[in-house]
Amino acid sequence: MKISTECISCVIGSAVEIMEKQLPPEQYESLCQQMLKIASSQSWQETPTDFARKLYGFLRDAAGVDDPFKAAKEQSTELALKLLDEMRSVIARTDDPFANTVKVVIGGNIIDCGINRTMDMKKAILQMQEVFDMPLDIKLIRQFEERFYAAGNIFYMLDNCGEAVFDRLLLELFPGSITLGVRGKFVLNDITRAELAASGLDNYPVFDTDDDTPGVSLERSNAELLEAMRKSDLLIAKGQGNYETLDVYDRPIAHLLRIKCPVVSRALALPQGALALSMRNFR
Repeated sequence: MKISTECISCVIGSAVEIMEKQLPPEQYESLCQQMLKIASSQSWQETPTDFARKLYGFLRDAAGVDDPFKAAKEQSTELALKLLDEMRSVIARTDDPFANTVKVVIGGNIIDCGINRTMDMKKAILQMQEVFDMPLDIKLIRQFEERFYAAGNIFYMLDNCGEAVFDRLLLELFPGSITLGVRGKFVLNDITRAELAASGLDNYPVFDTDDDTPGVSLERSNAELLEAMRKSDLLIAKGQGNYETLDVYDRPIAHLLRIKCPVVSRALALPQGALALSMRNFR
């Protein structure tokens, strides 16, 4: 997905809020000037996540903290773990456990420190209980279910901490081989190798992007991860950042995300806040 004017203003707004939370006011003028310089040189052939990588990386370096969202990641993971068994129990009592598992897994994508700038972590977790009543195209769910169980192996590209705990509900249903993908460097509250054990996901083979793009850059990610993705029968990509970077991926892919901006809303013809399941490159 190519960047647009809406993406520019969104990422800058997010970066300014991060700056105000993590850096002293006396640095704001200089930092804003430098961020505007970065914005002025932004290529319109790149993705929104390319721009985000530059600004968030700049602020991370300015703060001198490798993982500025460490506390938020730990909190979201802890809260999600407390809710996991309840969600599993509710799913088991529904008349369509697979469809409701997909809803919960997509619903977990609300836990996003990049786009949800004023996110209350506890409130976001509690909103997970609302997903059972949210619409999601049942025909798409059935198509996804068929492809899911027909695959011999799946590459599952994770997104955020907390959200990743709920991904376990879908992963547990798959009888074949699963490989996980994570970010290679700290960015926002995106999950890396460092958080897999706390999320209960350290029992799968894993590749990382070796990159701090909040998505999967097909140009910057390491070759081993890209090769593992391409060798899989099905790539499942969680979240909006992965959608923005993998919209040109030419192998079978299923995107599971919560729509958080007008640009993606228009691309998928669904309202903001909706649960979205998008499948491409299937014959």
